[in-house]
Amino acid sequence: MMREKGRERRSEGGRGLETTTHTTKHKPESYGFRSEEGKTTTFFITNFPEDAAAEELWRLLRRYWKLGEIYIPSKRDKHGKRFGFAKYVEVENSHNLLKKIEGTWMGTYKLRANLSKFKKGDGGAAGQVEQQAECINHFGPLPREGLHKGVSFKTAVEKT
Repeated sequence: MMREKGRERRSEGGRGLETTTHTTKHKPESYGFRSEEGKTTTFFITNFPEDAAAEELWRLLRRYWKLGEIYIPSKRDKHGKRFGFAKYVEVENSHNLLKKIEGTWMGTYKLRANLSKFKKGDGGAAGQVEQQAECINHFGPLPREGLHKGVSFKTAVEKT
C-alpha cells in the first residue's frame, strides 16, 4: 500500500499561527489558475535554473500577456534538465509572444521556448493527447521516409 504524502499549511489569522496537515498525493509544482482549454496557448519552457520555482517564472513571464498557468513537472527531460509549461489566455499572436519569451533572462540563464506540440484531450481516456501546433511546410509535402511502396519497415518485417 502506498502512503500519501502529508502537506502542511500555515496561516496567520486572527487566532494566531495555525498548522493543519492535509494528506494528499504529491503534486508537481504549479502556479496560476486553470481556464478553458480552447482559449489557451501553451509554451514549452526549458533552460532555467535548477532551483527556480514556478512563482519566479510567473513573475518573469506575466509581463508579456495574460498568463493563466505555470506548471513545472517533477520529471526531467532526456538530458536530466528541468522543464515547464506556460499557459497564456486568448493569445493574439503566438509567434511574437514566443520571441518575447525566448528573449527572457533568468539570472544567467536565457529561457528557451517552443509552442507545445500537444495539449490535453477533451474528456478522452487518461494519457490521450491531441496535436496543438500545426507544422508549416513552405516546400510542399514531405517525403514519407522509411516507407517503401507504402509499407513501413515494421510491417515488412512482420510479414516475413
